Amino acid sequence: MKKGLAETKYQFALLHPQKKEDYRTNPFFFQYLMRQKNRPLWLVTGASEVHAQSIQRFYPFFTECYASNRQKNCSVAVKQEWLNKKGVTVYDYAGDRLGDYVLFQHARTACIVNPSFALFVKLSIFPLKNCQFFDVHPFKKALFFWLKPTAEKSV
Repeated sequence: MKKGLAETKYQFALLHPQKKEDYRTNPFFFQYLMRQKNRPLWLVTGASEVHAQSIQRFYPFFTECYASNRQKNCSVAVKQEWLNKKGVTVYDYAGDRLGDYVLFQHARTACIVNPSFALFVKLSIFPLKNCQFFDVHPFKKALFFWLKPTAEKSV
């Protein structure tokens, strides 16, 4: 019987508990997070809450975490709803997936961390105003400048 993505993530997390060394951290983004000590840092993720709580335990600078649980998959729409319920209108958002683009558009600062190729191509065609890149592969940098719209191409 199918139970959905949220239940699958939860069961996978229970079967595969994580240790701190299992989490890959981008050193540049980690330094950025460490400099954010005087403000709340929320871990809002599509990962299972089991893994999110482990991350929060390993990296206590996160003041709160909100993640997928057995009943709900924490999709981009769910993340946006969570921000709205909290009354948050100004935020910085870090992500790496194409689906995050919607939240990047509304963020004060879009922190692009090891972006997927699909997100990278989208940003090359539809750049964001306040973007900060963390650890972008040299091939993607070259591609970004090759794909970036010029004044002649703009409509």
